[in-house]
Amino acid sequence: MANKKENQEALLLWKVKTQEIHTATAVGAPETAKTKAIRIKALKSDYNKFCRYYFPHYCKADCASFQVKDAKAILADKNIFAVLEWPRGHAKSTHADIFIPLWLKVNGELDGMVLIGKSEKAAIKLLGDVQAELQFNQRFINDYGDQVTQGDWQEGDFTTNDGVNFIAIGRGQTPRGIRKGEKRPNYVVPDDIDDDELVRNESRVDEVVDYLLGSVLGGVEINNGRFVMAGNRIHRKSVL
Repeated sequence: MANKKENQEALLLWKVKTQEIHTATAVGAPETAKTKAIRIKALKSDYNKFCRYYFPHYCKADCASFQVKDAKAILADKNIFAVLEWPRGHAKSTHADIFIPLWLKVNGELDGMVLIGKSEKAAIKLLGDVQAELQFNQRFINDYGDQVTQGDWQEGDFTTNDGVNFIAIGRGQTPRGIRKGEKRPNYVVPDDIDDDELVRNESRVDEVVDYLLGSVLGGVEINNGRFVMAGNRIHRKSVL
């Protein structure tokens, strides 16, 4: 668990990030309602343009073709079981944890998200990036309305005003608050949960695999549950 100093440092870094997001996503000249509706519809169906428009602070160039292909496959399949085993430096976490879930959200395909890190601290930090976009991305708010949330990423649990719940947990933790009203989370992201210590013990690896396929998958929407793991193959018998 993080101490007070670590929490203060994390909050300071988050505030810097939110200011960067707010500045980078300034809305351009006013649009007519018709023009705006046409643009929003086009962005919903084009993952690359969606990323370039809403996240200019991340996207300095077009998405790679494999990034677009994988995102489209995830949107198309409500029960996909996928691994984003992209090369290092190719923004696996950014796409799996931010771009793809928010693309699912605007397309009406996200009821809730469970983000799993190798530790709770790691997962909570990643979840902060999602909340920062929802609260301070001017372009996203301009198109989809106020995204004011209940809860706090620092607690690993927040909910948007349309009832979508975002939860961060560490490897091996049982998801808390897995149901929000009538909604169960339908997007699970184990992000970089392998580490050098874990993979040296095959029985521990087996336990994590059983945990993911058991208590985690057992808590998501059965008929509408996307499982997308992001990571690198650091060992021939790793969790991935």
